[in-house]
Amino acid sequence: MVVFVAGLSIGLVIEKARLISSEQNNLEQKLELSSLQVQQLFLDTHSINDCDSIQNVIESNMDGLDQSMKRLIKYKKSAMINGGDFDLNLRNYFITELQYLLISEKIEKLCDTTTVNILYFYSRLEESDVQGYVLDFIKKKFGSQVRIFSFNAEFKQEPMIGLLIETYDLKQFPALIIDTKTFEGYTSEEEIAKEICDNINNMSPYCL
Repeated sequence: MVVFVAGLSIGLVIEKARLISSEQNNLEQKLELSSLQVQQLFLDTHSINDCDSIQNVIESNMDGLDQSMKRLIKYKKSAMINGGDFDLNLRNYFITELQYLLISEKIEKLCDTTTVNILYFYSRLEESDVQGYVLDFIKKKFGSQVRIFSFNAEFKQEPMIGLLIETYDLKQFPALIIDTKTFEGYTSEEEIAKEICDNINNMSPYCL
């Protein structure tokens, strides 16, 4: 009994430390987003066309956001009593990701870039895990030519995710929106790569 209580206490301490770490990461991501928005406003106000700089900042910030979100999801799965707090942090991450999506779409129009945005909606199905691994590989191959925005289709706490699902009329998960084309169910690496290559006019060695 003593061993059990001690183990439980240690587990709760670790969980609390993870929650504090997640909150700190969340704050850092919000600050990065605010900084990016100020930079964009400055460039717009002074009619400065510095697309490369903004693109690089988005890419760097999105990478940090993705890593933080993956850690948070992993922590939540093992949470004993703070599941609700982890959900609040996760909702914050999803909102931040949505803001990056809107900025990315705006920059794409202003700068006439060849970056392809992929919206990835996942569920608890095993297929979603496999799809996630495929997308990680796609990102490694195409780098900054692709931006992946991941959303839990079952996360009801953030209404905007439901609005996106309704807007794209998604019925089956995992699901992908590549540019404006919808893929429901598991989508192979070859199919995703082909769609990306079509959107970037084959301007990648992986399109050959």
